Amino acid sequence: MKPKSNSVVTVQQTEAGLITVTVLGAGIVTFDPSKVHASNRIHAEFHGWKQRLSDAAAMSRDTDSGKPATPGDKEAAIRELADFYMTGAAEWSRVGTGGGGKSLTIEAIAAIKGVTYEVAEAEVVKFATAKYEGDTKKALAFLRTGARVSAAMDEIRKARMPAPKVDADEALAELG
Repeated sequence: MKPKSNSVVTVQQTEAGLITVTVLGAGIVTFDPSKVHASNRIHAEFHGWKQRLSDAAAMSRDTDSGKPATPGDKEAAIRELADFYMTGAAEWSRVGTGGGGKSLTIEAIAAIKGVTYEVAEAEVVKFATAKYEGDTKKALAFLRTGARVSAAMDEIRKARMPAPKVDADEALAELG
């Protein structure tokens, strides 16, 4: 990412994973995250995810009504981004919607209906057009409230979780 030309402080990551912080007119600080204590790395990761997920809720006002996004809209945007990352996708940004890979909600609907992702997606668009003035995010947020869709999403998430490296029941047996 190219830094803004008028920034006093710019931050970049090198191919080697180092972070360089350039302070205009003062100097460059090079930071090596691999030398940081594990607890601070965990805290930094938490801070990064907290910021990334919270940023998904930073939404513009509705251009027609002038009203701010509802809490439900914000929650849906955060859930959509979290679901995207929990698919194990390597991409940082979702493609298309300002960030989207496949929608977990649409995947769940496809599984329930026994159709392809593309067919389910077309049906959701049709539903959104009929019920939500074409706003698929609102339609998906509504559909996620259904027990069947929610359960199917949980099953997809569970199926995608990596197998644990240590069996928790075996570890329990080791406790005194």
